[in-house]
Amino acid sequence: MQRALKCDGLLAEKRGPDGRPEAVTPEDIRQMKAFVAANRTLFTPFDIVVSGTIKADGERIRPLQEAGATWWIEELWGASTDEAIERIQQGPPQIS
Repeated sequence: MQRALKCDGLLAEKRGPDGRPEAVTPEDIRQMKAFVAANRTLFTPFDIVVSGTIKADGERIRPLQEAGATWWIEELWGASTDEAIERIQQGPPQIS
């Protein structure tokens, strides 16, 4: 985190006690944002990036945004070319 504070943002990631990835929650984002606010000395913008899949995580985006996330990256790991093209053609997630 000390290195991230010198940059312009972080990619939020969370690991469980067993070291496996876990979903980042709005509370995690609030804690990250509070840490950055309390420890960052730069006055330039700072982004908090969250990743996932809209198909699986569409309901998650608004609470993450409200908690302080500023970017969403659509995870397409393992997607076929056709699947990736289909997702890209859908455009960015819409938060109503």
